[in-house]
Amino acid sequence: MADLSFFELRLQTIDKEFKDTETELKTTLEELRKNPGDTILLAERNRLVEDLADLKARRKHLEDSMISLGMMSVEAAAVPQANSDGTGMAGAATASPVVSISGIDSLTWQGLSKAFGLPITASSKVPLAPAHVHKTQPFSWLPQTEADPINRKAVVRYLNCMVPPPAGQEWYDSAAKRNMLSCNLPMAGIELKGTSDVALCTSAAVKGNLPEHGLRIVVELKKDKAKFNPYQLATELVAANVWSPDFKPIAVMTDLMDAWQLMWAAEENIMMYTCEGHAEAIGILRAFLEQEHLTPDSTDIMHQQDNEGAEAAAGGLLKRPRLLSASGGRADVADLDDLLDFGDGLGLSDTDLHQLRCYKHLVALLQLAAPKLRAEAQDG
Repeated sequence: MADLSFFELRLQTIDKEFKDTETELKTTLEELRKNPGDTILLAERNRLVEDLADLKARRKHLEDSMISLGMMSVEAAAVPQANSDGTGMAGAATASPVVSISGIDSLTWQGLSKAFGLPITASSKVPLAPAHVHKTQPFSWLPQTEADPINRKAVVRYLNCMVPPPAGQEWYDSAAKRNMLSCNLPMAGIELKGTSDVALCTSAAVKGNLPEHGLRIVVELKKDKAKFNPYQLATELVAANVWSPDFKPIAVMTDLMDAWQLMWAAEENIMMYTCEGHAEAIGILRAFLEQEHLTPDSTDIMHQQDNEGAEAAAGGLLKRPRLLSASGGRADVADLDDLLDFGDGLGLSDTDLHQLRCYKHLVALLQLAAPKLRAEAQDG
């Protein structure tokens, strides 16, 4: 469980970002008064207000977590923390707290899940009809730990045999690159550090020593099924999608015997499916690679045109969306509305408030229409 200093550092970071963004907004508003029709300035104003709404929501969620853990009183949460100079809100720290991917627990995941709007949903429906496979066999672990290079090399050989990579792709010992998935997640106010154990990457990315830019599947190994950590796997999925958004990578946690969990992005959540043994898991992964091809230059996904019906149903592997929120999505409409109720303190005029509320409703309409528009575009 995260300690008090971790939460305090996150609060300080959020407060510093809020103060800096507020200063930037006031400067933008001054420029906008001089050039009221400047569309670039209008867009910048909208972006900064959304950022402030997001920061405010993140701080409230963090305070709620601290209150529930007995680390903060309700009264203390209502009082802004002062800087050392006695002005503004707390913000001595400029760097986000570093969180190890392997150490992600349910509490830390709650913050990530809220920031990205991606709860984990366990599904009993097979996400893709497994390919017919013959002579599959579970992996035979050596006495060393799963992190030992001897076991990792054996795992890569096993996956090359059981789940042969398509041309231009290869199984990669990603644990050898210890910070492959390390990334900054400003929406969650943290910096992730770590990697997966194995990954399926494009050969072009591996050849360029940039495997994180060619991720298709990230695999987390656990010799003991009792040590499975879905929150760690979900975090690896998010990090993989930050690095390789065009490939929309999926994630797998397995003991390489009969315990396999798959995770992938859906419209408003992260889907998780627990396979019925290694044969089904291998069949699903083979079908996934057989049916989802890459462009000839290995830079994007090129779906086969005959994927129809259950094979490409919404929520399945072949219909997973791009994780836009992983690279910094929009503030929630409710958070934005809450901020605008106190717009005077930000220097927003009545005209600003009216335009922002119109913009807010337009964003909400576009979000509602997005699934239908995507479906029509794919059908077309």
